[in-house]
Amino acid sequence: MKRFSPVLSLSFLVLIPSFVPADDAVKESLPQLEKAFGDYAGSRLVFAVKDLPEGSYHDRMPPLNKDGRLRAARIALREIRKLPPRYLEKMGLKAVGIFAACISNQGDGFRPYDEPLKGYRFFGIYNGKNAVAAAYYSDTQLPATLHHEIFHHVDATLHGQTGYTINFVRDERFQAALSGAERYPPLRLVETELAALRKLSKGLVLEKAASSYAEKSVGEDKAETARYLMTSLPDALVQMATRPELAGSQRLLHVLHKYEHAVSDGPDAAWFVSVALGRSQAQKSNATTRGR
Repeated sequence: MKRFSPVLSLSFLVLIPSFVPADDAVKESLPQLEKAFGDYAGSRLVFAVKDLPEGSYHDRMPPLNKDGRLRAARIALREIRKLPPRYLEKMGLKAVGIFAACISNQGDGFRPYDEPLKGYRFFGIYNGKNAVAAAYYSDTQLPATLHHEIFHHVDATLHGQTGYTINFVRDERFQAALSGAERYPPLRLVETELAALRKLSKGLVLEKAASSYAEKSVGEDKAETARYLMTSLPDALVQMATRPELAGSQRLLHVLHKYEHAVSDGPDAAWFVSVALGRSQAQKSNATTRGR
């Protein structure tokens, strides 16, 4: 059985491949992929800094070349389909930007100075209001970064209302779950679904925090948990159902709670089970209804 230690870095964990297979999007042009992303998410997919909403971002975010934009768009469309249609729109997340790199003149203590980039190399950023930006360094890193940054907005949103300070900076429920004062119960799964998830799982167990970067803040701890959840869904769902006593399980259960309550009809456990099992959109909708 593979276990994750709290000292493992993001650079190691992003090697976990996505379990969602590619679709016909690989044959589409960039404008078609951008449109498909917008139609599904209700949020724009952009590749130029000027197209991002106003806000605080990294000092330099150079553009991808044509091939890089095409590959990034395919990944972004695949990953956003793990969330319900128009979910980003309902939360007020207006844009998702993807770039060749995210470079800042100031570090945060979690990464060394990158001499070739002449700055500190980051993975992504949330502007605290309505947009996220992500660097595209590899096919395995980008999905993790997208889910990490998008979750920052999920974390800041409750019932469709975004309040960065109110909902994001403080999280007494998260602390209560980790301390044992108010633990989440185990995830309830139908036996046939649990068995199917076990067949897809790789034996991964999140013991504590998802990475050393989670030590930076409570918000980063939750975002790291979210990217682990979204890139390791079968394992995470099995763990929440069978080992709720672990600190990692309580983190996962809290993140699941946040996804569901960010908007009035947010995705519940049944939705994510359907995603993990590769069900169609109609099957996901039916499963979500049954899971309420």
